Amino acid sequence: MHRFLIPVVCAVAFAACGQAEQTPAPETTRPPTVDRVELTEKANAVCEDAQPAMDRAGKQIDQSFEDGNRAQSARERDRFREANGKAWELRHATMAKAFPELRALVKPGLDKPYDAFLSSWGRNVGYLEELGRAIGRDASVQELDGIHGLVTEGADELAGAAIAAKVLDCAAPYAPGGDPSNQDAETS
Repeated sequence: MHRFLIPVVCAVAFAACGQAEQTPAPETTRPPTVDRVELTEKANAVCEDAQPAMDRAGKQIDQSFEDGNRAQSARERDRFREANGKAWELRHATMAKAFPELRALVKPGLDKPYDAFLSSWGRNVGYLEELGRAIGRDASVQELDGIHGLVTEGADELAGAAIAAKVLDCAAPYAPGGDPSNQDAETS
């Protein structure tokens, strides 16, 4: 009986050892996904934090244009240009500060609408920087009008991209009347 028992014990021991040596089957990995609700909430929070500065800049820009239209003397026009430049710089600084925060919320390529929104945001930061430099170097009215046209087109594009990405608080400063729900009415 011992003759039969030894081979059985060896076979069981060998089988147990063999099982331990096998590598487990690799788990199938799914591509990373985005928690859309969390992304929207976080992006909207960044834009809500920036909103007071964006509102201040908007009011300052509007006021500087009103003052510039009433300017009679070269001195008044210089004050208009200086106030206008500072207002646009505030808008640029606010957007430039928010950009890395918005970009850090999701890995590029995981959410196409959000990627388009970030692209548009980045372009707008560049347009505002260009406008600030042009105002600072006392550019011609024609050059300023051209850059301002880029800023206006960029703002419209950004509002649309923010709406498509469902980050409506990020669209508010750029949507017609500050209301992203007006975007469709204005573009149709």
